[in-house]
Formats: sequence, C-alpha cells, structure tokens
Amino acid sequence: MATIAAAGSAVTAKSAILRIAVPGFDAVEVKLTRFQEYLHDLRDFWRHYFAPAFYRQLERNYETEGSMVGGWAPLSPRYQAWKATAAPGRGILQFTGRLQRSLTWEGDQPGEGGIFIAERAYVVLGTSVPYSQYHQLEGSRLPRRSVLFPGQNAASTFGRLLHRYAVDMAGEAGLRAASARASATFGGQFL
Repeated sequence: MATIAAAGSAVTAKSAILRIAVPGFDAVEVKLTRFQEYLHDLRDFWRHYFAPAFYRQLERNYETEGSMVGGWAPLSPRYQAWKATAAPGRGILQFTGRLQRSLTWEGDQPGEGGIFIAERAYVVLGTSVPYSQYHQLEGSRLPRRSVLFPGQNAASTFGRLLHRYAVDMAGEAGLRAASARASATFGGQFL
C-alpha cells in the first residue's frame, strides 16, 4: 500500500506542500506558494484530479510490464514454461488479472480489490491483493516488480494538477484566475 499525503500541517499561510511517498522509492515533494486557502480539504482533488492521472500511470506501467520503473524482472525459465500452459498469453503479474484490476481507476473509485481512502489532507491508496507486497519491495524470494510508484515526472505532473485544482477552486470562489496567477515549485523548477 502507498501513502500519498499532503499533511495538514504542511498547509500554511505561505504555502502548501504535497508529499508523495511510495514504499521502495524516494519521496517527491511539490510546493504551491499561492492559493493555499483553497487546499484545506483535498478530498475532491484526490478523487477527481490526482487519482485519474496516478492510476493512468499505473495502468501504463502494467501494460508495458514495468517500463515506467525500469522494467520488471523476467520470469524464471521454469515458471515461464509452466505459465505458458497454465495461463497462455498472460504477461508478467497477469496470471489471473486480479492485481492489475485492483490498480485501475473506474469512474471515481479503484478497481475491485483496490484501496482508495481520500481524506482532507491525505489519501491512502494501494491494493488489498496480498501477494503485491512481495513484488513491490526487495527482500522476498520474488524479484522486485514495482506496481506502485510515484510516477514519471511526479513533482511536475502532480504539481500542475494541484495548481489546476487550486485555480479551479479560486474560480469557484469568484476570483478571476487570470488576475490571480499561482506560483509553484515543481521538482526544483519555479513556475
């Protein structure tokens, strides 16, 4: 399971910080320096802005057998031979499709077996499929095949989404977005 959080204490009078932490990967932080008054309750952001983009990357990673995390380790020759007869045509980590389905976004919720709990200041997401943990982290007898990860260009991608959400919320509150430019730091770049 991954925890992706924007801690309530990180939303201050001067900025809001979105921290993305996934087991087995370095944390990524995004700092938004304006519009923080619209970021005290992020439940809509998690569900309607963050989740579709995050899960799209997970799905792409699955479709390409881990290309977004450097590629998944190949199956052992013995297991590959057995799997070719037991589940012909199924890719790596796709014997039944259960894990893959749990890491998809369907409308406004994860696929069957997926975990998505959106709170005001953080979201918890992952999968309830028990064997996923043995692939996610090193140390088991199985090779690491990460299915949860922060995403490519995570700071930029999710920073832009957080910025878009803040501008949208400001617009709903009656502020003119054109006159209320937001500044944000994404992965070391100031925009």
